[in-house]
Amino acid sequence: MKLLTALEDISKHVSKIQHLAGVKLIPAANGCGVEAKDTKNLLCMHAQLNEGVEGLTETVGLGDEPLLRSVLKSPGFRSADAKAIFHPKSTSYPPFAVLSNDRGQDHMHQFMTESYIDQVMKVPSLRGGIPFEVLVQPTKEGIDLLKYWFAEWQEYGEDYVDFATANGDLVCEFAGALRQRTRFAFQRRVTGTLGSCVRIEAEQLLRILDLTSTSKSVVLGVSSVGGVKLEVDSGAGLYRYVMAGRLR
Repeated sequence: MKLLTALEDISKHVSKIQHLAGVKLIPAANGCGVEAKDTKNLLCMHAQLNEGVEGLTETVGLGDEPLLRSVLKSPGFRSADAKAIFHPKSTSYPPFAVLSNDRGQDHMHQFMTESYIDQVMKVPSLRGGIPFEVLVQPTKEGIDLLKYWFAEWQEYGEDYVDFATANGDLVCEFAGALRQRTRFAFQRRVTGTLGSCVRIEAEQLLRILDLTSTSKSVVLGVSSVGGVKLEVDSGAGLYRYVMAGRLR
């Protein structure tokens, strides 16, 4: 996989993380690992690209992601002649990449060394596993309902959505004072049941669900332990987001 293609895919998916703490790229012959987390320790992401990344020869940290995203979205670097070349660290310089095209545009983007990114962040391992009793492929209807009711309830200071199972459905609920609440079926006829009601930050969840329209597939899982995962297949790689929630 070309470096420019990999950076575009990675930037698109880590940009969905609010309060991004950092991004780590781990090259391998048969793919490239990506790790990221937020500054509040409420979300971590592990990803695996399907192919190795051309020229990426060492583990690095991706800094200034918003700037890189702006560069990648600019017309000059979305053209067929755009390319990116990785330069490993030396005794004089940290690792960096040069993005350029045949029309005189270029951008030098500095990476963090492996030792530095390891100081900036440590992403928890997903091994061992949290049991996700309910797994669904979110529908446009369910996502649109979640967007609509979050926007309405946010006006009343409610930033969280509760997931539960009821009558065979995965339901979402927004609740306020004076026993006011809105409940709707996010997904009908699901397999599995939740032993507890799980509360999650709605805005962060919706940012990731926004990838549904441009991805090969998205799977959402809810755990009675108090968490939500989203597995996003971009076509170039598989991105796994895990959000910490709380029980209600």
